[in-house]
Amino acid sequence: MAKAQPEKKEYVSLSPAEREVIAVLWDADRPMTAAKVAEELEKKTGWRLSTTRTFLKRLETKGALEIRKLPAERGAVYVPILSEEDVRVAEAESTLKKYFNGTLCGLMSCFVERKRVSDAELRQLRDIIEQQLDGKPAKPAKTGCKKRK
Repeated sequence: MAKAQPEKKEYVSLSPAEREVIAVLWDADRPMTAAKVAEELEKKTGWRLSTTRTFLKRLETKGALEIRKLPAERGAVYVPILSEEDVRVAEAESTLKKYFNGTLCGLMSCFVERKRVSDAELRQLRDIIEQQLDGKPAKPAKTGCKKRK
């Protein structure tokens, strides 16, 4: 009998360190052992295996990843349940609710009024809005609008 997939949570709050750990799994795009995750993180952060295991356990407890036992071997691999996009959208929605009463207009007016949005970004946003109003799917972007230089 196949193992049931863990239920995907609507929103999981991740600390910056937890995002760093799960990002290793997203970047690898394959299940990894704790030792392999730790190896990658040690290059960037200097964390040891014990620290990495702590964060992996927290991520599992939060429902962001699952642990799959390896058959006929000792050990396990870690698999993200939440995608990078899931986390990004949930964090954005949480920020909107927390600081702008859930309204995108509140967020945008805050940035536009304080001149934190360039003319090029405003044009990009206009294009996205026009595509939606015309019933066309918005062009997917990894991080939304292009980053400012």
